[in-house]
Amino acid sequence: MVKKASSFSALGGLVYSTDSGRHCPDCGQPVDACICKQSRIPDGDGIARVRRETKGRGGKTVTTITGVPLAEAKLKELASALKKR
Repeated sequence: MVKKASSFSALGGLVYSTDSGRHCPDCGQPVDACICKQSRIPDGDGIARVRRETKGRGGKTVTTITGVPLAEAKLKELASALKKR
């Protein structure tokens, strides 16, 4: 026979809440305010690759940079600095 939980805390935390929607399974914060994805650095070999592409852009040429091992906030700063040049 299964034992009954004596309190809500015995159930393992928050059971249901409409307060902030979905929560991150790693940090427990709301998905919009999750700090896990900001602090992670993507895996890769650490080599920055610069490429000219025209695929899917109606013939317009763009320069893409991949493989830069930075966190999301630093990567956005770098992208804005490169766009201003």
